[in-house]
Amino acid sequence: MRLHRDRGIAVRAMTKPARAKVQPKRRPPTGRPRGRLKGAGLTLTPEIVKAITGDMALAMPFEHAVGRAGVAIATAYDWKRRGEAGEEPYAEFAQAVTRARCQAVRVLTVRALAGGKGSSQATWFLERRYPKDYGSRQRLEITGNDGNPIEHEIRLDPVADPAARALLEAALGRDPQP
Repeated sequence: MRLHRDRGIAVRAMTKPARAKVQPKRRPPTGRPRGRLKGAGLTLTPEIVKAITGDMALAMPFEHAVGRAGVAIATAYDWKRRGEAGEEPYAEFAQAVTRARCQAVRVLTVRALAGGKGSSQATWFLERRYPKDYGSRQRLEITGNDGNPIEHEIRLDPVADPAARALLEAALGRDPQP
């Protein structure tokens, strides 16, 4: 193997010199982790905030609005977490996301209460998206006599087939009973 000093690559000699394979020179490990450095990448800009909150105001889920804006979901959740901790400019982002979600719920609630075209779809969406606030709460309670709980007992019938009973007793490690 020969080393071309001017190019910094190693060339492996083959039977036909015209078809020599060029391999890049390996660098020794530097001791730092490979890949992107943490924090290197996308910066939160007003345009990104506007794109995300605009979609969320239309009742789009956070993850889909973030993806449509071209931001990684992990990055957006990191921004949101840092904003909830009070770090600027992320605090403004977290507040804008909350306002957009509340605006979407308000628009859907107004549409559901107004009746007419789209009201049943808005009601359906709110019931499933926010079941704690808009879902129907039905509770069924069954009681016995005078409101007391129903007593029940479960009895397992002994195995009727003698051969099956012998297998069961053997599996349990007991002596077979006649």
